[in-house]
Amino acid sequence: MLHQSGPFRPRFSGISTSKNRSKGNTLKVGNGVVVRDAAPEELQDVSDLTIRAFREYRPLLTPHFVQRYEQDIRDAFGSATNGSILVAELGGQLAGTATLLADASGYGMHGWPHAWPVIRLLAVDPPARGRGIGTRLAAMCVERARRLGVPTLGLHTAPFMTAARVIYEALGFDRAPEYDVVQPGSPPALAYRLELGAGGSRGE
Repeated sequence: MLHQSGPFRPRFSGISTSKNRSKGNTLKVGNGVVVRDAAPEELQDVSDLTIRAFREYRPLLTPHFVQRYEQDIRDAFGSATNGSILVAELGGQLAGTATLLADASGYGMHGWPHAWPVIRLLAVDPPARGRGIGTRLAAMCVERARRLGVPTLGLHTAPFMTAARVIYEALGFDRAPEYDVVQPGSPPALAYRLELGAGGSRGE
């Protein structure tokens, strides 16, 4: 499973600085799964995991799109704007990842509300699927977005990413077709939004 669309460059505001993570850097533990902030030295492994998760969709896409998409993933973990990267561990091994952008300033999707946080690059390594890891990662992104005090959290995903769509809908996300993106040579990017219950209408 993987969810991603559009270019972005995450800033490592939510990344721990040592592989010897303390309990303070652990975000959630359950059924052998630990969700925490990524460490800078893990980013190459996180990039590789994300690409592995994407490869099941290759037969549905053009070679040109696949090449561009995988390069975008690699680039995403090598620069900086405003992202917080989460990883899931299972048995001490990286098993999944998700990025939460604090706002849409680095999102690159035309017309997207600037102030909305965005979930990006939700991916679970194929051998680790079926354990609720994607749900845990997405739920942690929602929890962090609530802490920002904004009213709405958004994301884009693709029609064929059915596992990701099931997760988002189970968490309460609704379709927001007014923010769908259709570009020549690319699959449609389907927009979703979650009302967080925070006050105001910042950025809308």
